[in-house]
Amino acid sequence: MATGLVTYLALERGDPSRAIGKFRSSAAVAREVEAFRSEIGRLKSPEDLYRNRRLMSVVLSAYGLDSEINALGRIKAVLNSDVADPNALANRLKDRRYREIAGDLRIARTGLATLQTPDMIRRLTDRYVAAEYEKSLGQQNPALREARYFAQNIGKARSVYEILGDPVLRKVVTETLGLPPQIALQPIESQAEAVRRRLDIAQFK
Repeated sequence: MATGLVTYLALERGDPSRAIGKFRSSAAVAREVEAFRSEIGRLKSPEDLYRNRRLMSVVLSAYGLDSEINALGRIKAVLNSDVADPNALANRLKDRRYREIAGDLRIARTGLATLQTPDMIRRLTDRYVAAEYEKSLGQQNPALREARYFAQNIGKARSVYEILGDPVLRKVVTETLGLPPQIALQPIESQAEAVRRRLDIAQFK
């Protein structure tokens, strides 16, 4: 992991915007971005979105939730929950990405209105391109994708529990700190304390 992080940071010191821009212009990525932009405004309801696998793939990839495409029941419940409610499913799940996607798209309060604004379409497609770029790095070296994800997202974690709730952040942090995989068998409070003793997450803000 450390090697991957060093390699990634070396790549980023080059010209990351140029690399991502070149990746964005590749045929496959450009095709998906254009399809999303042209089709998202035609949808009439959230159910239209959930039924459109192509558009949902872009949305989920943008938040690193690609695996949910084959288990839409949970992601629908997350997107239909109001993050202003502490008991909403998006807030109860440990992985902060669920809260982030629900809070950004605001489907529970605005239906598709927020998602269909030009600003949100731009933000979401930018995130999609960045996520797909991470995947391409992972094809070169799996550690590179994890390293880029870590560098891009560790600063968003508000607590040790959010790190432990994110599969990639959890893996990078526990491996870097030398914590054994068996720590996952301990109560979450014990896991958090083990990380907290070795890591000050404020350094990443």
